[in-house]
Amino acid sequence: MKVGICTLGCKVNTYESEYIINVLKKNNYEIKDFNDICDIYIINTCTVTNASDVKSRKMIHQAKKRNPLAIVIAMGCYVEANKDKSILGADITIGNKDKSKIIEIINDYLKTKKNNYLKNLDNEFEDMYIDKFTTRTRAFVKIQDGCENFCSYCIIPHVRGKCRSKKLEVVIKEVKELVNNGFHEVVLTGIHTGNYGVDINTNLANLLKELIKIDGLKRLRISSIEITELNDEVLDIIKNSDIIVNHLHIPIQAGSDKVLKVMNRKYDLKYFKEKIKYIKEIKKDISITTDIIVGHPFEDDATFNNSINILKEIGFSK
Repeated sequence: MKVGICTLGCKVNTYESEYIINVLKKNNYEIKDFNDICDIYIINTCTVTNASDVKSRKMIHQAKKRNPLAIVIAMGCYVEANKDKSILGADITIGNKDKSKIIEIINDYLKTKKNNYLKNLDNEFEDMYIDKFTTRTRAFVKIQDGCENFCSYCIIPHVRGKCRSKKLEVVIKEVKELVNNGFHEVVLTGIHTGNYGVDINTNLANLLKELIKIDGLKRLRISSIEITELNDEVLDIIKNSDIIVNHLHIPIQAGSDKVLKVMNRKYDLKYFKEKIKYIKEIKKDISITTDIIVGHPFEDDATFNNSINILKEIGFSK
């Protein structure tokens, strides 16, 4: 059977879709472009913004229109956020649990026509393991899932559940295998990457220490990380390692203490600026990029202009 996959949203979704591609191939499914006529379409959805919701619905509609006889599978965050609604014509709905069981779910659907495979998220990390990537020149490794920050603007803790981590030894094994298969750059990714290990009695620093020892690994990249999680131990590793790339993506989200407080962020501007200054001192050529939200209900002209000034003052690369 021919399968087309559409991946929306974050690097975690990219990793999970790659895992699904690998599993499907091993079970003799033919992976085609999402725009081709396929027997099965899989849409790995996103719900982080209203635009993500719109695109998720659009991709489901397009798949059904492209081949009305195809099995359309909607999975992921948009589905998880809309458990009480019919997902606009999708034949199978899967949330953020049991994506790894895609083969069993398809086989069960073909026998029973059961369409809803949504389950409650639990505290166990759903193990996925990839030894090669077919869609990327650099490899992603999902080390963590879930978030418990509950920023006031963000739905993700509600659709991804509590923080849970991949075992340290499993991450090391996965990275080693990817390197042996020719992937010299690895990106560590998660929903709350900097909180890695909180549930398994370890932390990100311990993981980084082990990964930079791997023979053949030339570049290790950390995906988006909170300023509060760049502690002295993590920064010391970044300072002294030539393997970890000279780039950090650190969301600021607002240039106003008032707005940051309402957002339920865990820092103020003084803390943020001092930490960025320190990072630039210990790693002179580092590139720091960020995210910022404008149009917040508590943002007025003064706080907006302050955000602009803060961005200029800090001097983000992007």
